[in-house]
Amino acid sequence: MPAACTDPIRETTMRRTPWQRRGGLLAVLVLALSALLPVGRAEAAGPAAGFVHPAGPVHPAECAREGAFNDLGPVLSTLTLMRGVLGTRAGRPVWYSVVAGDDARINVVDALTRELVTTTPMRGAAGAWALTVASDGRLYVGTYNSGRFYRFDPANDQLTDLGQPVPEESFVYGLSIGPDGTVYGGTYPHGHAFAYHPTSGVTDIGEVSPGHRYARATAYNPDHHQLFVGLPGPATLVRIDLATGTRTTVDAGLASLGTLDDLGLDYAGGRVFVYGGGALAVVDAVTSARRTLVDGSTGAGVATYPMDSRGVSPVSPDGAAVYLTSGSALRRYDLAADRIDPVVPAAGTPAVDGPAIGYGWIDGALYGLAGNYRGRGFTYDPGTRRLDRYTLAFAPAPVQLAQLTTGPDGAVYVSAYINGQLARYDPATGRITAQPRLGQVEGWHWRDAAMYAGIYPYGAVLARHTLFTGPTTANDGELLLGRDERIHVQAGGRLFEVDLWCRRVTQIGTGLLFRLTAGHAGDFYSLLRTADSTVPNRLARYVPPPRGPVGLTADRDALAVALRDLPVQTRPPHAAVHADEVG
Repeated sequence: MPAACTDPIRETTMRRTPWQRRGGLLAVLVLALSALLPVGRAEAAGPAAGFVHPAGPVHPAECAREGAFNDLGPVLSTLTLMRGVLGTRAGRPVWYSVVAGDDARINVVDALTRELVTTTPMRGAAGAWALTVASDGRLYVGTYNSGRFYRFDPANDQLTDLGQPVPEESFVYGLSIGPDGTVYGGTYPHGHAFAYHPTSGVTDIGEVSPGHRYARATAYNPDHHQLFVGLPGPATLVRIDLATGTRTTVDAGLASLGTLDDLGLDYAGGRVFVYGGGALAVVDAVTSARRTLVDGSTGAGVATYPMDSRGVSPVSPDGAAVYLTSGSALRRYDLAADRIDPVVPAAGTPAVDGPAIGYGWIDGALYGLAGNYRGRGFTYDPGTRRLDRYTLAFAPAPVQLAQLTTGPDGAVYVSAYINGQLARYDPATGRITAQPRLGQVEGWHWRDAAMYAGIYPYGAVLARHTLFTGPTTANDGELLLGRDERIHVQAGGRLFEVDLWCRRVTQIGTGLLFRLTAGHAGDFYSLLRTADSTVPNRLARYVPPPRGPVGLTADRDALAVALRDLPVQTRPPHAAVHADEVG
């Protein structure tokens, strides 16, 4: 028997929500299960290049006879950054960002040398959407799925777990900070706002707006001691008077932004910058009126402006402007004129390497982070108009594995949660080989030696028609389905494309049967269509049980599910496809 089969099993503690225990499994635990899978046929081309486990090849059939588990260790390490913020450590400017993964890690990277300074794990956290730096230089972080709140002191690199600011909340969102050091934030799944002060602790401000489960963003107004809270779904902005507790829904026509999964806020120059769904709207903090924006490229007045960055920059040192990205290219927002113009560098284009996810100013120059997966940064000097792009040394982290499947080649394929990186493990050789990134896999199925994967958040189903026998950089797949405003169902052996906006049904060929859900702002939807054209479409809402969404069953002619009917929606949510075959 191979030595690997007799290795002692290392204890693994699960610190996850019920959803994570279903899907976002620890890398160590999930791959241990692969030791019980049967060995498939050998690869004709021989073993692929890649990592070889030090214990050597594992023969699952032999291990299974003893009922043993073999701990394969972390299988995938990836780089996923949600947000970044500029601060100071030991007198030097540094980037703070959290690398998502098992025990997500705070990375501190020198903004000038671009080298990694230190990394600190946050036990039980999967990642962080919320970071802010207080006036005393300390970093505050709001995490998911643990819903915990942390303080990091760069003076001694000490991390303090401040607990859950609101009990039973699993996400902390949208941190902003007041001049007295009070940190404000929002939560999910009960949509609370909270305040934290280093001396007085946490104050639960309470549910922001009945029926809203996400308090996704906050922006503090220092001029009037008010807190603005952004709520997704139909885009909603609530103003809280922190002196009296009075809540006011700001009627600024934000419904024009649409039905959103995400909503962000920033405050600058007496304005609340509201962004989501790829668009920016600006609201006057005093009058609550929408400000008309001037598109500098055309000179036209517009209600919204295309924006893909996570927020706008801090106000420039001269007080005249903030910056953002649109189409991954820099834009300048003139605060006096509400005018947005493309940045025109002295050389090259204004493009950076993805939407901006963090900004800061150093010696009159704008520094930024761009994109989620490559650790790219940029520097723009408005005086010289020089734009530089580069890589910062953020450290990849071992990640949770969202999905596992065994291919007809006998190999085990695993997908990283959120990041979507794919790896192939060959039990016969013990080799682990990285594969091209698919996106966040929600489910997959093998048919005729092709892999079918349902991808979030694109609302797509990908097909790959070749088995993976070695490293490759090309996506050899075919996009079968893919528009994020649609879901797809099949009945009677036919595949239908359903346009959620107008509920139009079009036959587009034959294919597999997929279980489909449309997840949106804490609610879950399903659109059912039978082969009988006389049966109307039915848009329904359901509450998933603790271990996952309600399953669909099929009898070749119809789909059925236990759902509660809702009135027909005029703007149903975007769809996320779950490609688990059920028939």
